[in-house]
Amino acid sequence: SLTANNTVKTVWENGFEGYPDSVDISAGTYIAGGWYVDSGTVDESTSANGGGSDPYEGVDYLDLNGWGPGEISTNIPTISGQQYILNFAYARNPDSINGADGFAPAIPEAAILINGNQIGTITCTATDTWANLDWGIATYTFKATSPSTTLTFNALSPGPSGVLLDYVTLSTNVILDS
Repeated sequence: SLTANNTVKTVWENGFEGYPDSVDISAGTYIAGGWYVDSGTVDESTSANGGGSDPYEGVDYLDLNGWGPGEISTNIPTISGQQYILNFAYARNPDSINGADGFAPAIPEAAILINGNQIGTITCTATDTWANLDWGIATYTFKATSPSTTLTFNALSPGPSGVLLDYVTLSTNVILDS
């Protein structure tokens, strides 16, 4: 007999792995996993750089603010009409708590967009440290409208200390026959 089971299946994942530890990666640059820096600058960081910070997953993570706010995007294969679940890890750049490089303290924020439409905003208020990044998980759902979906993260805060991102996944509920 056949029964339908509703199961969540990860169909795409990316943790910014494989790009050299770098600061102020400028617009017009492709970075790890097919991400493109659309505007501003971003920082790619790694646990191997001796800074004492740990990514959520793997060894690399991204700060959406390089010297200032940046924006990144990538295109993900999707099925038009299918509902998807977007998950990602995020943390506050600890330098934003007291200010850094002459910039005042700030609460980092970032917009999440699907095909140019904002589906949410992340606000990082945790009082974490570089030795203990307080990673949170954000979850959003959306319905794909085409065979390729553009996912964008856009920093909304000024200065060099923004939202840290890691381990972005896209999942879907699929019906399995057993």
